[in-house]
Amino acid sequence: MNILAEIGAYIVTAVYREEDIPQYKGNKLIEAMPPSLSTDEWDTILSSYPNYDPLQRSWPVQQRFKMISQLQKFMVPLERHIRLAHAIDTMIKDGYIGREPRTAAHAATLQKLYEARQAGNILRPDGKDDQDFTENSSAFVGASGIGKTAILHRISRYYPVTNHVELGWIQIPWLHIEAPPDGLSVSELATTIRRRIEHLAPEATMKVKARETESERMNSAARLMYLCNVGLLIVDEVQRLKVAGKGEKKLLNLLVAASNELGIPILFVGTSKAVKLLGLDFSSARRSVGGGFPPWNVLKASHSLEFKLRGEWEHFIVAFWRLQWLQKPVELTADLSELMYTYCQGIVDIALKLFFVVQIEAIFEKTETITAQGIQQAWQRNFSLIDPMLAAYRSGDKKALEHYEDITPIAFESLFDNLRLRYQGPRDPDASACLDDSGVAVAMAKELVNQGRDTQLALQHTGHVDLKDAAGGVHEATKTAVSANATSRGSLKRKAQPASSENPNLPPDDYRMAAFLARKEGCSIFAKLESMGAVFDFDAAL
Repeated sequence: MNILAEIGAYIVTAVYREEDIPQYKGNKLIEAMPPSLSTDEWDTILSSYPNYDPLQRSWPVQQRFKMISQLQKFMVPLERHIRLAHAIDTMIKDGYIGREPRTAAHAATLQKLYEARQAGNILRPDGKDDQDFTENSSAFVGASGIGKTAILHRISRYYPVTNHVELGWIQIPWLHIEAPPDGLSVSELATTIRRRIEHLAPEATMKVKARETESERMNSAARLMYLCNVGLLIVDEVQRLKVAGKGEKKLLNLLVAASNELGIPILFVGTSKAVKLLGLDFSSARRSVGGGFPPWNVLKASHSLEFKLRGEWEHFIVAFWRLQWLQKPVELTADLSELMYTYCQGIVDIALKLFFVVQIEAIFEKTETITAQGIQQAWQRNFSLIDPMLAAYRSGDKKALEHYEDITPIAFESLFDNLRLRYQGPRDPDASACLDDSGVAVAMAKELVNQGRDTQLALQHTGHVDLKDAAGGVHEATKTAVSANATSRGSLKRKAQPASSENPNLPPDDYRMAAFLARKEGCSIFAKLESMGAVFDFDAAL
């Protein structure tokens, strides 16, 4: 497949406009960029609402599922988003001041990179590649799940890759790289930068020697960024660099040096763990490495739905609450807003996923409405893994939060798959349990374990229900299983007889032989049943 054709709509041909701002005038790199936007214009560009119509509430179940899944793309711009967009626009354009190609300054930078390579260094001929943070480098730090990466992608899409055909230049306004979970070395950083540039602008390739040293590889990446007129380098998940070993500080200093020597602004993005790594102190007036962005904390609640008194949380929940694809929609009340906030603590990602699960479960349970009990049950059933993290937010324990910031977010797809497994059925493939579905027993056992029952006892319960009882849903089947098991145990107590120590004359593979053989071999009955293949491997099934 032709990559250029695939992303061709994203690469535009430069059209220049005259700038009014004195320091921008005559700079072709800036005059080819889209104009700076007003607050209302940014609000329109950053907004993302599902194609919602109240009539969709009467659609078939499977169609409503697809509409509810659109919540993962929901975005309502708040004041913090608009401020960030203005700051990014200024950061990119200011970074282009004095960087036009075919100027004396441009040629001097390329000459310096060449001499550094010849000397076996990365950026400077004298080898002083490690430098302290300056105004060219900034930090964007905030809580995990608050939407930092998502908003950066939305803002960045406003600035397309530009081909200055008549001048023979290529311009990449932003370059976004993300540190992997296992850290990032200098060589890996160089490779990532080169691949990202080649993806955005396939024609901007650079021949690489088969055996390059680390310094040569990074020098090539720096030269490629400069030749492609990268406007802003975004280094995301910067807190992950901490696991890269003792070299993470060296890597950070190298990135800052690249920003200083090339004139390319750099934005470090991460959770509060990045504060220590970057050596920041947000308790003072110093807000970032250079001059940049205040930290993004969770959405604050004013605990009032009155328009003039709403906080960030209230503006957010009012905007998405109307997106109900249930047959019995409910109005947002102060109590429901408070309950949602109690669970998600103002974390955007978790709030949307909880609202998603509540609606899916309401459809499966056939209640078709949102209640406080439904929200509570949805949380207990689907978000137990991250509940300790949210408890740390509720308590304000910052030290405890550090242990949970790297937890992998729960995906919408994973939540939906788990719900389908729990509720599948024959009368409605989207709402009840399937008779020939081997996953029903597993789903029933999981439900019992979630209720606090012992794993082995849960498996015993599932053995006392016919799959036809699962037609009303896994919850109904589970109740039947528990009731049947209680009756069975009572019957066994009444009819229990002393076991014969003689051979019961049964086939060797008859499970009733387990008691006889266990006594004979001096082992437990459970161990014998396990050796006969009669014990269900619950962990493997899950």
